[in-house]
Parts: sequence; structure tokens; C-alpha cells
Amino acid sequence: MSEATPVFELWRAGILTFEAAGTYDNPFLDVEIWAAFTAPSGRVIRREAYWDGGNVWRVSFASTETGMWTYTLE
Repeated sequence: MSEATPVFELWRAGILTFEAAGTYDNPFLDVEIWAAFTAPSGRVIRREAYWDGGNVWRVSFASTETGMWTYTLE
């Protein structure tokens, strides 16, 4: 099953949600997740994800140029 590709408006923040496969005793200290967003021009914007309870992390992002962006989690 494939996930829908998120669509973001230019300059308007959106939030991506991710679930960890496991649980952690202290998510604030045990986990660090970064998302690297790559613009059509090749520019990379990195944003840190934040823990939102349980095994859920979220990252907020606003595109700064039009076109297809890609992202990877680090």
C-alpha cells in the first residue's frame, strides 16, 4: 500500500506525521529525528521532528519554492 504524497502550499506550513516501530523510555533524550527537504533547485532545508506522545513524531515544514520537493528522515 502506498501513502499519499503530501501537498504543501508555498510559504504555508504543513505537518508530516511519523510513527516509530518501537517505544522509548525517554523520547526526549533517546531519539533525535531530522527531516531533510530537498527543493527542485537542489537547496536542502533541515527541520527537527518533535515528539507528540506515544510513538508519534511530527515535523513542520513550509516550502519556499514551487515544484516537487522530496524528503528523507535522518
